[in-house]
Amino acid sequence: MEADELLSEKPIGLGDVEPGIAFIDSMLRKWGTPMNFRSEFEAEFIDDEDAALPWDWLIACVDSERTYDYLDFDKPQEGVFYGGVDFGKKMSRSVITVGRSEKFNGRMVTNLVYCKMFDLNTPYGVVLAHMKVLSERWRTFARWNVDQTGVGESIIEDIAKIGLRRVEGILLSAPKEKEIVGVARQNYLDLKVLLPYDQWLLQELNRQRVELGKVKGDEHYPKPEQGNDVFWSHNLMLFAARESQRTGAVAV
Repeated sequence: MEADELLSEKPIGLGDVEPGIAFIDSMLRKWGTPMNFRSEFEAEFIDDEDAALPWDWLIACVDSERTYDYLDFDKPQEGVFYGGVDFGKKMSRSVITVGRSEKFNGRMVTNLVYCKMFDLNTPYGVVLAHMKVLSERWRTFARWNVDQTGVGESIIEDIAKIGLRRVEGILLSAPKEKEIVGVARQNYLDLKVLLPYDQWLLQELNRQRVELGKVKGDEHYPKPEQGNDVFWSHNLMLFAARESQRTGAVAV
């Protein structure tokens, strides 16, 4: 399926239920109805037609048993990992997102197990050091995808200098953005993503809107006022998983 066809698609394999509403109801019964949950979560669910990742797609891929549950950075972890990095400094933040290949309910998924957002003005060297520690502590990373659009090729040279392997820099041109978002959307349609229940994370992933151009298939992803760094880091992680699995790359 082509990426420009995905805007009209609905999640597959979900039966006749509305997973978004069902899951929200279960969370409300479990945790009560705090005002910030009702206003920030339920209200955004109503106006969602132009979202790159709609609420019901996201909720369909939530593991309701994992509430705000991520892997501990300080502890060694095992598995096949994929990383996505969106670099920012003054106007946006750097974000590292990590997924792990796992089996869940009889299907293989990319499980989002880590998401680190850095403060504004964090030096790139600090972000690279964080990647380096993850790569050494968690075995093993099959692939990293990093956005070099605003930082240039020098960031790839710096990554090589500190010994990080299997890292690809990606320039987010309009066609490349469309391809990467298309891969992410297809992963959700195929239920190949697993997310923890984390209201902040879900809001960050849902924030990005799609603007359709005058020409069929022309899509734009304008940066929201609150930023879209988590969205792109997450997309780069899923793209890393797809490319690694497609090429048969083996983490060693």
